[in-house]
Amino acid sequence: MDTVREAAKAGNVSRFRVHSDQRERKRGRGLTGDERKMRNYVGGSIDFVQRQNHRHKARMPRLSWWQQIIDDLGESRVVVRKVIPPLEDTVMKWVKPAVMPTLALVSEIIDAGRHDGAGVIVEMMRQAKRKIANKRQGARDLGLDVARVLGTSRSNVAGN
Repeated sequence: MDTVREAAKAGNVSRFRVHSDQRERKRGRGLTGDERKMRNYVGGSIDFVQRQNHRHKARMPRLSWWQQIIDDLGESRVVVRKVIPPLEDTVMKWVKPAVMPTLALVSEIIDAGRHDGAGVIVEMMRQAKRKIANKRQGARDLGLDVARVLGTSRSNVAGN
């Protein structure tokens, strides 16, 4: 277990971001054994690797002492699929609070100068669109219904 603790302390561990050194203690007698028994490190639930200069875990060689344990115990992997929300929702969770208040403020400032804030912003957007026309084709091809997510529609926007 000292070898396991040293590997974890050195950062030569994969799949777990948090580790703790929890040893069983008996009142008045000190350490009696490891609460974190080796059986808790079965196969695929944790991996001890040599990080070296690798950035990709798949390229990190497994520590030899851990490979011996895996050879004896075998290895199993638990795969937890990540739920990815629709791109429209993800983008709009950022656009609404980060972009829209800034645009509203810019529009108010322009309006205060006795100009049409919304009209100026629309013209600035037209100019920006011309500059990125060919660069962002992939984003346009995603087919996002941003107006639906924002709770607006073309008729509502056109009428304002």
